[in-house]
Amino acid sequence: MNQTPSTIDISEILQDEEQQYQSYIRQESTMEKKLQYSISANNQIKGNHQQDIYNKEGWLMKKSPKLLVGWQKRYVKIQDGKMQYYKGLDKFKGCVDFHLISVTITPIVKNNEIHEIRLELKGIKKIFQFKSPERNDLEDWYRCIQQHILMTQFYPKITPLNHESMWRFERISETYFRKKADTGDILLFRGQSPLSKIQRAFTGDNFDHVALLLRYNNGELFLFESMGQTGVNLLSWDTFMRNNWHTLYQQMVYRQLEVNRSNEFLEKLEQFVKGSIGKRYQMSPSKLIKRFTKSNESIDDLEKEDKTFFCSELIAAAYKKMGMIDANRCAASYWPGIFAQNSKLQLTKGYLKQELLIDFSLV
Repeated sequence: MNQTPSTIDISEILQDEEQQYQSYIRQESTMEKKLQYSISANNQIKGNHQQDIYNKEGWLMKKSPKLLVGWQKRYVKIQDGKMQYYKGLDKFKGCVDFHLISVTITPIVKNNEIHEIRLELKGIKKIFQFKSPERNDLEDWYRCIQQHILMTQFYPKITPLNHESMWRFERISETYFRKKADTGDILLFRGQSPLSKIQRAFTGDNFDHVALLLRYNNGELFLFESMGQTGVNLLSWDTFMRNNWHTLYQQMVYRQLEVNRSNEFLEKLEQFVKGSIGKRYQMSPSKLIKRFTKSNESIDDLEKEDKTFFCSELIAAAYKKMGMIDANRCAASYWPGIFAQNSKLQLTKGYLKQELLIDFSLV
């Protein structure tokens, strides 16, 4: 195929896109008005030279807001003007982005040594408290964090308006997402409708819908998904945004797929996409049972003319076609939440990176 390494050719499917989606209605309630703030993508760092800033990572003790829990061991990374912390080495727990919010750092000194570091987030009733297992190392942590705060001090800051959990996700703008997203990446949705809430309560997941991202060879971005009203179909990101469908969701979370996007990878995905368009959406009791069973389901089974898909089954089938997930596991056993970070989904090829919350109020 004559194409760039990370795109697929779906031109014949897209000729009547506007007609395909004039009846595309997402029956979800409208979300509350988003936080109002902006940040300039071209803002230049002032005051500090980038080369003078150093990064740091290692173990710290973080004080839990729950009195009975006390201090907990967390792996902390200070880099790129952000402070990320993890339970263990890989379970993401939070991110304080100094670009977005004003942070005051205070050292608590005892016997001429820094005993504790406190970070206070402006506009939020939240104080982060950290100690170090090696007390003489805490001064270096303090210096490093202080530098990253100073490095970002001239960036426009947000007004959180009691958005207490803003640090639970690392945030990106829609512009950044549009440029970064590539074929095979994942987009997770958390809806607001009663049906979405019931589904999450039943599955115990944070998300109730998932879509696969495709980068067409002219650079345009598409969602490949299965929904009740339309079945399996393609939707351009431009159409999605033009209709303000992003306002129907509490959260939309992006996960980048790190994989070798070879010609074979792209050809298999292209074949699956073209063969799946127009197939019906179905979530049945028999499919629900498959969540708890093994299966001899073949690729041929997934490509049958009468095959139906619910959203996460479709994405699992596409990954299965590309040899990226367990061949012995039925695609219907994958629910939206299994593509979330906390599920620790193991791919046989490549891996899905950390969740990034698309914040549509960032520009």
